[in-house]
Amino acid sequence: MSRFISRTCAFTLLFVVLAVTGCARFGDPIPPQVRLADLRPLAGGLLEQRFRLDLRVTNPNDFSLNIRAVSVDLDLNGQPFANGLSNQSVTIPALGNAVVPVEVSSGILAVVQQLMGMTQSTEFSYRMTGIAYLGGFGRDDVPFEQSGSLGLGSTTGGVNTYAPR
Repeated sequence: MSRFISRTCAFTLLFVVLAVTGCARFGDPIPPQVRLADLRPLAGGLLEQRFRLDLRVTNPNDFSLNIRAVSVDLDLNGQPFANGLSNQSVTIPALGNAVVPVEVSSGILAVVQQLMGMTQSTEFSYRMTGIAYLGGFGRDDVPFEQSGSLGLGSTTGGVNTYAPR
């Protein structure tokens, strides 16, 4: 009987040790850094214009992250401009980065307002907010925010801020 109790205690102790070390390794990840890498116009219609945003997602963790979806809102010059979603799953390697494409759409009024503002400047300030949905972790959504400026044909600057919920 005492042999059974000591084996049971040994198995219980082993299980607890494995569970604790497993939870320490796979706890909530450090939020990935998300920045705007590119913005390109796509086909549009009379009432709507579509754009492709390329988001550079950097993984500061020592294990890979699976991004299963991304939602994005983009403001230009302090005005709402476009929003969109991507359900393209991308694996970001440990201590690495990858580009996540997101198609966003904008109403024609927002496009016209921005085009009218081009007569005053060839540079736009932007603010991008969104959520990266992670797969495989207890915390499955990571909000992000980035701001900077866009010159015609390139992106410059950019400040990442994170607002955990």
